[in-house]
Formats: sequence, C-alpha cells, structure tokens
Amino acid sequence: MTAKTNVGYIGLGNIGKPSAERLITGKLEAHVYDVYQPAVDELVEKGATGSQSVAELARKCAHIGICVRDDQQVEELLYSEGGILANAAKDTIVAIHSTVTQASLLKWAREAGEQGIHLLDA
Repeated sequence: MTAKTNVGYIGLGNIGKPSAERLITGKLEAHVYDVYQPAVDELVEKGATGSQSVAELARKCAHIGICVRDDQQVEELLYSEGGILANAAKDTIVAIHSTVTQASLLKWAREAGEQGIHLLDA
C-alpha cells in the first residue's frame, strides 16, 4: 500500500474552503487550518484532518496552500515563530492563493528559497 501524500491548506473562507475540499481524495491526506474552527470542523467531517496550529500543519505537509486576506496575513503565516518557514521541512512547496503584491511574493520566494522551501504564486 502506498502512503498518501500529506497536503495542507490554510484559510478556509469562501475561496479557500472549496479549494481545500478538492484535496480530500483517496490519494492525498488533506490537513486543514483556519482561525474559525467551524470551517475546520466542516472539512474534518468530509475526511480532512484538522490541525490545531500552523506549525502542526507545516511539520506534516509536503505541499501547503495559503488562501488568506492579504500580505500581512501571509507574512504572519510565513514568519511567526509558529509559522511555516520555522516549521516546514526542506523541499516543502508553498502555494500562495491570496491576492498579494508582486514585491511581497518575490521577497517571500527568495527568503523561503534560502531555507530550501519552494514558494510560488498560485
């Protein structure tokens, strides 16, 4: 039996929740996180695994999608002590689905790359 790939999704609002729901498949193990617990619970009922923190999700997942409001929220997810860059393994792929500035994306991609993490604009 082949192990499932752990994929994560952070930000389960109007756009993020339907995107994350598509990750709940037989081939993937979907991990989800949002500050609004009912959104997490809804996807857990459909087969996802809920994460208690960004750090927990980042430590488990090889691929992480982020769909939050703006540059500031993405920065917090990436750079906080319990954030993605402090907890993700080398070669993790982080896809930013948020509407953010090109300057921020270029900075984040460069700094993530220095840690061996691949960050891209989705």
